[in-house]
Amino acid sequence: VYTQTSIRSQGRRYQVQYKHYLGAAASAPQGWYLSPHFSYSAVNYVFRLKDFDALVTLKATNRNYNLLVGYQRVLGRHFVFDLFSGLGYRDKTTRAFGKAGNDLGTFPRGTALKLSSGLNLGWAF
Repeated sequence: VYTQTSIRSQGRRYQVQYKHYLGAAASAPQGWYLSPHFSYSAVNYVFRLKDFDALVTLKATNRNYNLLVGYQRVLGRHFVFDLFSGLGYRDKTTRAFGKAGNDLGTFPRGTALKLSSGLNLGWAF
């Protein structure tokens, strides 16, 4: 059965990271580094099914604690390349609420162990 569906999301994310550069000749912002990293995110999803008069809201929060190792390099005068990987702990909670605001339950958390890796490209000034 087809029905008009709308999905709306609204949220935020904050993160803090400190890079400790390694080696005798270590100089920020280039070289190998170790980095503690913390992030917090929260998002609300609202699902509405018009023909069924149904409304479900999901509220998710996610806290990440990581220890990263990476390599950052400035190419030319301004272009920055940063490659990283590491392990962490994730505390994730997702709750569902019905149209009247009644609590429909909590989704499974999944594993707390987190493997992170990524690539950042940027412009240094």
